[in-house]
Amino acid sequence: MSQIFYSAVDENLQEELNARAAAAMSRTTDSLNYMLTKIANVELVAYKNQDFKDRGEKNQLYTLGGKTVQTGNYLPTGFLSNKNIVNGRPNSYKVPPFITSCAVTMNDHTMGTLNSATINITIPDPGRDLDYMESIFAKPGRALTIRIAHADSAVITKKTLAASTIQPKVPIGSTNTKLCVVEFDALVISFSISYLTDGTVALTIHTRGTSNVYTDVTMLTDPAETVDKEKKDQLTSDFYERVYGQVVTFLANIDDPTVKIQQAYEYLPTPLDNELTGESDSWMFKNDQFWDKQERYYMQLGAIIKYLNRFILSKQKEFVPGAFIISNDVYCNSNYYEHLVSADPENILILDQCVYGQDPTDKKDRNFISLNNVAEYTGEKFSDTTIPYSYPTRLYINTNVIKDILINSKTSETRTLKVGEFLTELSKRINYALGGAIDMKLISHPDNPNYLLYYDANYLGDKKDIKPYNVPMMAGKERGTIVRDFKIEAKLPTSMQGLMYTTANSDNISEEQIAPYMNFMYNNAAVIRTTDATGKVTDNTDNNKLIENRKSGVLTEMEKKYKESHEKFLNALIKAKQEFGDVKKNESKQTQLVGALKKYIQYPTPSIKQSAQMQAPIYPYDIEFTIDGINGFRYGDALEFDAIPTKYKNGTTFSIIAVNHNVSTNGEWTTNIKCIMRPKFDQ
Repeated sequence: MSQIFYSAVDENLQEELNARAAAAMSRTTDSLNYMLTKIANVELVAYKNQDFKDRGEKNQLYTLGGKTVQTGNYLPTGFLSNKNIVNGRPNSYKVPPFITSCAVTMNDHTMGTLNSATINITIPDPGRDLDYMESIFAKPGRALTIRIAHADSAVITKKTLAASTIQPKVPIGSTNTKLCVVEFDALVISFSISYLTDGTVALTIHTRGTSNVYTDVTMLTDPAETVDKEKKDQLTSDFYERVYGQVVTFLANIDDPTVKIQQAYEYLPTPLDNELTGESDSWMFKNDQFWDKQERYYMQLGAIIKYLNRFILSKQKEFVPGAFIISNDVYCNSNYYEHLVSADPENILILDQCVYGQDPTDKKDRNFISLNNVAEYTGEKFSDTTIPYSYPTRLYINTNVIKDILINSKTSETRTLKVGEFLTELSKRINYALGGAIDMKLISHPDNPNYLLYYDANYLGDKKDIKPYNVPMMAGKERGTIVRDFKIEAKLPTSMQGLMYTTANSDNISEEQIAPYMNFMYNNAAVIRTTDATGKVTDNTDNNKLIENRKSGVLTEMEKKYKESHEKFLNALIKAKQEFGDVKKNESKQTQLVGALKKYIQYPTPSIKQSAQMQAPIYPYDIEFTIDGINGFRYGDALEFDAIPTKYKNGTTFSIIAVNHNVSTNGEWTTNIKCIMRPKFDQ
């Protein structure tokens, strides 16, 4: 089961943070070492090739910073020595180049941001060192490892990150588990060289996380091909032809049409089975039960990803070594919607959830697949109703969709598509067909950014067993604080500002408009301010008042309206499915079904609370805070804060969307964390 966007903070990281919060009061030797020895060092390693699995000395081209600044020409006995000759030039009595600052950002990619890093290097003697530094670092595509480190004494508990995490471990690339070390693998994307008035040169390197460039490669199965206008369509459709050939060849070996669906899983060749990826055999089938009775070939979404890896990314080793996309049942799940169907089953099909009412003639299920009844299907189900969640990789995609994207998309009109663009377009079609229920995105794995996932951004995982970490943030409290600065900010969209005025001043509120905010209001306790005879003012949280309001006030009415809306939109969906199945292909009926699906997904259950916890809407409140530098936070980790106003605590929690590490010119390492507000899931 995947657990990406809502996860528990590592248990050993929590213990270390609590120890740091109490350090000022405990004054133990370990606490004093933490407070007095946390001067950070930055090391930059450049590699000869881009394969980050090869970190050996033979592949290391140059190391800047780290322990090198404690030796040789960085010492007074080195750069002040008359015998010091560098690159055939006499001594200039200046130190070699050094790193002046560093910033590393690791983000939730669904928020429209990428993993990146910026490194600033000072070159005191440009005449001696500029050409060499330029040849090493000012080269787009150069592979780097950035390492930020405190001394081991800066870890009070002497522990490392826990061996067991919520996520399945990803044993590729960095195996760093130290709390006092951050490692970031990146590729240079741009640079700038500035000449300063003191005669030095500032070299600034901008990089991007390795997995963020995996899909910036062409869809050509031969990356060495040059493309002219006449050959473009032929080359861009080559991937389709190879995939289509796999499907047809496979199905030709199965004679009995009744087993085309059920046995396909057993027979498909597995060219890329790999224990590290968790991939299993994917399968496909042929169908001729649509309106025109033409044969159509389908393959699972997981199989498409497998063949992208096999036919495209594996051929790009010279350009992007180690490029690989993961999308399988182990890592990628979706929310379960009992009544979900595809509004475009001709192209995007949920095999075991495809009943569109009954045929008016024979009263049989209208399902558009070769089986007489969906109940006969014994293969892998799209949804597991016992958990419950779904498997987006088990969606069936018409092979013609692949061809249409490659040949007819707007981007492909001017040049060959990139892998990322192909998957973005495929995601749009899946999202439309399912009324927005699934939103597939390319994201870096939070445990190891060198892994790229094709993942449903709407799915947070099993939230019941996740306990948010309570961040110590008040120096005057018993726990102490780890927070250097802190802010909470409301960012209400302009389109909703008028609505919030209406919410506060009117009883006539559209439940459709207010739906995303209902759970927030549902869980808010009242704050009661009282003044005694002496004039002393006291604020108390009155949960009894909240319960009373739920029984007799606005909240109960909202719950009632929400349930009525669910029933209304569920009935509308059932009707839309029946009408869609009763007629030949009809765009208006398809549009009607898409609209009904969207409304149903907005109100998937009769309960406000259950629906909000399943969908985990993002409230328009952000938190950002800074602490002393530390490794181990991931985007998706859940947090809570005692010192914020009551209305932002009751019924809500916060999940990390960005972790930024900054090292200043004086060696001060800080970690800045940004969070979004979501409903609390343990109530």
